[in-house]
Amino acid sequence: MILMRLRLISRANLLYWVALVLAPLLGILAFAGVAESKTWHVRKDGTGDTASLALALYYAQPGDTVLVGPGLYQQPRIHLGAVHLISESGPESTIIKLWPQVLDEDVNVIYIDTISNFSIVGFTIRGGANGTLDAGGGILCLDSQGVIRNNIITDNWCASGGGVACYGPQASVIEGNLIVGNQAFSGAAILVHNCSPVIRGNTIAGNYASILGGSIYVLGADSYPTISNNIVVNNRSVQFGGILSDIPSSHVALSCNDVWNNSPGDYCGTLVDQTGINGNISANPLFCGVTGSGNYYLQASSPCAEGHVPGYCGDARMGCYPVKCTVGVKKNSWGDIKSLFK
Repeated sequence: MILMRLRLISRANLLYWVALVLAPLLGILAFAGVAESKTWHVRKDGTGDTASLALALYYAQPGDTVLVGPGLYQQPRIHLGAVHLISESGPESTIIKLWPQVLDEDVNVIYIDTISNFSIVGFTIRGGANGTLDAGGGILCLDSQGVIRNNIITDNWCASGGGVACYGPQASVIEGNLIVGNQAFSGAAILVHNCSPVIRGNTIAGNYASILGGSIYVLGADSYPTISNNIVVNNRSVQFGGILSDIPSSHVALSCNDVWNNSPGDYCGTLVDQTGINGNISANPLFCGVTGSGNYYLQASSPCAEGHVPGYCGDARMGCYPVKCTVGVKKNSWGDIKSLFK
């Protein structure tokens, strides 16, 4: 009897110690299961995981993906967390437009504050009017790190940084975007303030600043941006239409950009003309469409297309869109010509 009790006690002790050791491990495994990232599907017809884009972003946890179907999504400003906001069908068919607001309210289309991992991929982003800190009409990125890729950022207005504004020491990647038709007092397309983003492979055209900086405006002693493989053309301002910098030129890494026909000036402020240096050129990019058509694909003979860029650029094209049209010479018969006047 005594021996049996000892065995029972020993077995109980063994179970106790096993439970003591395994409980934390089971807890970690359970937490890992909960922490697995999730994809939230959003559909205009309501067949997604939530009734709206706003609800999906509200429920999404850090690391989750919000996958958005085609359509026009009109809503108040998005406060984006550490979430990957991605469209299914690309920016031409997936539009985020700011819901009309009170005129004196500070509003960005997308607002990001102190986030270490976010993505915005494949949307048209439009309708920003004013913004928090009067910056970043389309997207305001405050001390955050993430990716802004393959979007059309257009028809936004703000005091500074009509399309995109970046502030703070963390650096984001802004690449493959079409940034057109934005307005600001300064920095109509992109404002960089004490920030070091990678601005790569964008087409920045037709933006307007009523004071200075029609395209990219860099200021703040702690700014060290990398600006490469962009097309920066036809931007305007009262002062300094092209790429403007208020900081030492050594802080700004410029390579393989086509900076052309910006008024007044292509390289402004502390920047000397970079044409012919590190693969930078200044030439008509030969878009497929005429000015104002919205067609920013490249002609086959474009100096920004693969096979035509300077050797320094390693055959990587400039701008966000590839070749998608050809321009040739067609022989017409005399009969064809006469038919034009019938």
